[in-house]
Amino acid sequence: MAEREEKGTGKRRTRRWITLGVTGGLILLILVAALALAAQLFGGEREFPVEPLQPRDYTLLSRIMGRVLQEIRTGSPKESELVLTPADVNSLLRIAANGATLKAMMGGGGSANRTTPQSLRYENGGFRIIAPVRTGLTWLRGGVIMVDMSVRPEKDGDKLTVDIPRLETGSLTPPGFLTERMRDHSLAKLRNREEYRRFDRCVRSFRIDEKNRLHLVYRPAELRKLLPAETRRLLGIGD
Repeated sequence: MAEREEKGTGKRRTRRWITLGVTGGLILLILVAALALAAQLFGGEREFPVEPLQPRDYTLLSRIMGRVLQEIRTGSPKESELVLTPADVNSLLRIAANGATLKAMMGGGGSANRTTPQSLRYENGGFRIIAPVRTGLTWLRGGVIMVDMSVRPEKDGDKLTVDIPRLETGSLTPPGFLTERMRDHSLAKLRNREEYRRFDRCVRSFRIDEKNRLHLVYRPAELRKLLPAETRRLLGIGD
């Protein structure tokens, strides 16, 4: 009997060692997989050169501002449509990237040899965005995930839709359902922001046509409400 008990004890010990070995192997496998995933997902930030302002940028801005200011002064028409070619859209993005103010524009100012941690371009009928997402997990290669995505937004009245045909996080492509969930969550948060509510009142619609032109329908009277009183006075715009 003692011999049987000793054999039983030995078998139980063997099973425990096998269990511990298998468990340890699985944990090690999970850690290796997690580290491999982190290596593909996390990486250092990138810097993108800020493209200098071009002569066409000044011409375009002058044309648009002259038109919009006139409409704001008169408060008409009730809705006005602006049609922008792909080159026009990228011109406006270039102006924004340079942080150009009216004073800088009139003085020929620009930003030379500047860089920015994100890139925004209009191409193939949509916006390509490359930007860092900081997770706070600094021990994972700085905790920064570079997101590279293509976005095609559209607005018609109260309806705002955003199509994301391509999304890459690091060197990984998330499954479609995760992309949709992220998009829906972001849109829900956006609609609750006061900045979006002001935008919604000013912009009736925007869409991209078959020639990749951006059609923007805005309300001059609503734009006028956003101008501070001092700005309206300087521009000679009444209440």
